[in-house]
Order: sequence, then C-alpha cells, then structure tokens
Amino acid sequence: MNGKPRRILLESTCTLDTSFTTGIQRVVRSVIAQAIVLSEQAGAECVPVVFRKDRFYDAREAWRRQLHNRDRRCRSLLHRLSREIDRLPPAVAELYSAGRIRLRKLLYPRTLMRTLTNAAWQWSAEPVSFRDTDILLLLDETWRVPMWAEVERARSRGCCVGAVVYDLIPIDHPHCFQDGFVALFSQGLETLLQHSDFFLPISHTVADRLRVHIEAMLPGDRDRRESVVPFRLGVADVTDVPGGSVRSSLRRCFDRDSGSAPYLCVGTLEPRKNHRYLLDAFEIVWNRCPRARLAVVGRIGWKCRDILQRVRRHPRFGSSLFLFTDLNDAELFSCYRQAKAVVACSIDEGFGLPIVDGLQHGLPVFASDIPVHREIGSDACEYFDLTEPHWLARRVIEMEQRDSAEWIHLPKGSHLVTWRESTEELLGKALFMRANL
Repeated sequence: MNGKPRRILLESTCTLDTSFTTGIQRVVRSVIAQAIVLSEQAGAECVPVVFRKDRFYDAREAWRRQLHNRDRRCRSLLHRLSREIDRLPPAVAELYSAGRIRLRKLLYPRTLMRTLTNAAWQWSAEPVSFRDTDILLLLDETWRVPMWAEVERARSRGCCVGAVVYDLIPIDHPHCFQDGFVALFSQGLETLLQHSDFFLPISHTVADRLRVHIEAMLPGDRDRRESVVPFRLGVADVTDVPGGSVRSSLRRCFDRDSGSAPYLCVGTLEPRKNHRYLLDAFEIVWNRCPRARLAVVGRIGWKCRDILQRVRRHPRFGSSLFLFTDLNDAELFSCYRQAKAVVACSIDEGFGLPIVDGLQHGLPVFASDIPVHREIGSDACEYFDLTEPHWLARRVIEMEQRDSAEWIHLPKGSHLVTWRESTEELLGKALFMRANL
C-alpha cells in the first residue's frame, strides 16, 4: 500500500443498462454523480465501474459512448409508446400492458444488445486492474450480475469489497414476488455474504434485519454481524428543478383550478406497495368526499394486472382517479410540487424515498405504520394501521374537511439529508471499514 492512491470503485452495471430513475437506480445515479465530484474531498478517487462478460471496466465515460446512447434510444421508443397509454381506452390499455414484454423483446432484444455492448467495452474501454489499496463498493443490483469470480480475484489482490444492502423484502415477503426472482435474490444475498468484507444498509431497519439474517445463516460469526454499518439516503434539493417537459394530461390532473389537488402515491405497481389497500381506502373516502382526487404514479411491475384493471375500469378513472406509469424526472417533480399530500401504503420498505420527497416539498405525508417509515418519517408524518382501509380513509376524510396547513409537516428549520451528505457518509464509512478490517 506504499504511496498508492486509494480508489473507491463503484459497481453500477445494472443502472447503466437501464433508463429507470426510481428506487435503486435513483440511489446509484445520485451517489455516482456526487462521488465523482467528491473524489478529492473524500480522500480517494471515486471511479464508477461496470461488469462486462468477465471483467470490470472503468465507466466514467460510459454515458458518452455511441453504442450506449443508441441502446437508450431503442428503449426510449418503448417509453414514448407507453406515454400514449394514458390516452387509450381502458380495454386497449390493458391489451398493451399484457403485450408490453413481447413488444420490448421486439424493439429491444436484450441478448443481442448485451453481446454488442460487451464487445464494445472489450474493444475500447479500460479494464480495471485491482490494487491492494482499492475498495470495490457493490452499489447496484448485485444479484443480477454474475461477477463473483472477478470479485474474488479482486480480493486475492488485496482489494476490500463492500456492499450496499437495500432490503431483504423478497425473503421476508416472498408472496409479493415472482418465484424465480425470490430464488435469484436469495441466492444472490448468500453469495454477497460470502464475498463481501462489510455491508452498508440504507437504514437502521435494514441493518437490524440483515444482522438477524447473518446470525441465522452464519451462527456465531460476530465479525460478520459487526461489519454491518448503515448510512442515510439523500433527497434532491427542491430548487434543483429537473429538465424535461410535462405532458398535458399530467398538468390537467394537478391543475388546482380544475378541482382539489390530488393525493399522490408514488411506487412501482407491485403487491408490496399495497395499492389494493389504497384503492379500498379511497372508495370509502369518495363516499364521503366525492371531490377528493388520487394520482397513482409508478412503473408497471409484477403481479399487478388486477390493480391495473381495477384502476382503468373504475368509473372515476380520468376524473378523480389518475394513473401515470412512465413519468420523467421533471414530471415527478411537478407532481410533488402540486400534490395535496403524499400517501405511502407499503407493507415493507428498505427506506421510503417518497416520504422524504414529500417532506422536502413541504407536503403532509400519510405513511403506513411500519418500522422503517417510523425511522425515516419520525414525528413529521401521519401514520395509519394496515389492518383495515378505514384507518387511512379516516385521515384523508379529516384532511378534506380541514385546511391541509393544519396537518403535520416537516418542522421549520428541520434538515433532510442531501445526496451530497449521503454520499459523503457512504464514502466515509467505506473508508473507515477498509481501515479497520
């Protein structure tokens, strides 16, 4: 380690290969954007890397590569097509949703694109030569990438390996996922435990759950349990308005002149997000407060056909009930800026970004009463029980009958962690763990 510059290599394979900007992808993009700027201050050079076929490659220039840009344009055609779904009759929209996977395979053949991408990286990119001063920080969806032989090669050269852990939800709630994914995730987590030196969960709730899992899988491994150190995720500055256009249908939905501002629910359409509970609650609300409006925002996920049909066939769809499955960053920002309140009904989360986004925009937040929501929202949210929908419905009805300004907001002078601060904490803890192993 004599005089060699320290590097933190940020694995970001899956995020660089997708146009998604929510959840894990949002974290990865935000951290990498900040880490590159913070390299000098952090005391280590921060280098985003990706895994291609059998090697890691320097990805600092990845977004400028011609092949990658073309790859994104292929997917952007699907994105533009999906934007039109809001204008289609419900029956046609359901037909599109059912066939979207086949359409994606036609317009974006993954196997072919993966082969071309791997060839391009091998031809023109710089492979990573690991040093004994390096930290390889697995920041992305590690269970999807067959990189473990190369990870072990890095460790054999003295590289320290850390992993960001987002949640253990597929293990705790397997019924919310497809069977194949549960097996993939479970195996991926076990492999991660074997090949990593330390772990950085995104909340104390996830950290506690990971320690329990380690004890169950590796009884008596105290060192492994003590290598779990959480860090805090960040939130974007409300003054940093994303570029991009806002579609007319979204502007009409959030136009206060056309009626009451809608309640906003943000999250992928999948069972864990609990949209069924949300709709059941608003059925009660609409019986008492017919002017109340609800906007559901999130990409189409899995096991959600019944929810899609229920929303699109609802008699209030398009008037009091709205669905947007493909918003860009500017549109999502617009939603938070103009919503009446944020509603988060999840049965489990690793963190809960919509909660901090809502608080950052000065909105009241209604959140399901689960441990991680209590950790993240503290006393700044209104919590409701998930046993019966009327618990949420009662709070929404109360808000409809009172001025929203009277409801709990983030206290004045309170500070939410920024992405810069989050990244500083992540890098600092990675360096600390490396120094103390």
